Amino acid sequence: MQVIPIVAILFIVFFSSPQKEAPTDSLKKSFKQEETKTAVPRNPWRTPAPSKTKIKPTPSRLNIAQGSVEEVTYDQRDTDYKSILKYITSKYKKIQIKDAKEIAKSLVDYGREHDLDPKFAAAVIARESAFNRKSVSSTGAKGLGQIKDFNHKLLGIKDPFSIKQNVSGTVQYLKSLLGKWTDSSKKVSLSLASYYKGYGAVTRANSELDNTTQKYVDDILNKYKEIKGFRENIERENVNIAR
Repeated sequence: MQVIPIVAILFIVFFSSPQKEAPTDSLKKSFKQEETKTAVPRNPWRTPAPSKTKIKPTPSRLNIAQGSVEEVTYDQRDTDYKSILKYITSKYKKIQIKDAKEIAKSLVDYGREHDLDPKFAAAVIARESAFNRKSVSSTGAKGLGQIKDFNHKLLGIKDPFSIKQNVSGTVQYLKSLLGKWTDSSKKVSLSLASYYKGYGAVTRANSELDNTTQKYVDDILNKYKEIKGFRENIERENVNIAR
């Protein structure tokens, strides 16, 4: 994401997540199609082994809203990890450093696996749970991404309070929702609205967002902008060190 879109971005004032809809048959089909396209390791919770060779930067296959959320290049992994970790430890001081490190690493690993900017998923988790892996909402949503029980099996979640499993499910769900909206100018905002209210609810409303949902979308995109700012600072520090 180079620039946050001005289209359909507003602020949210509370942290509880409303009831999210169960995935529709079309969403299930979407996940099945995604599984067919993407080679999934035998053990989806295994952290990929680090490469011993230098990885040439490769553009992500997913262009989210034409630049509103930046594409991932694989040489950004270390910087993204550092920026997400710095964001968590600076803004959410109640989170234990051990959890913060695992969250940041999981976001980068699964973001890479599913071609999704980990900073974008981090912004969603920041809004949903404030990075509290044990968070439970008043409607029963659990864990980092506040995923409801009826979605767990579909997303491969056995323990919603597992950092790796919940981050993996959150990334998969976001990726699926981004694939459902074809209007590039509204893809991000409608995907986030669908995460909040459910894809069916947003569709039935003819993609018109109520004030609360628009504020939710805006809040996440502003958090995403903050995380990008942390990364830009780290990049500047690296340049100064190199000099």
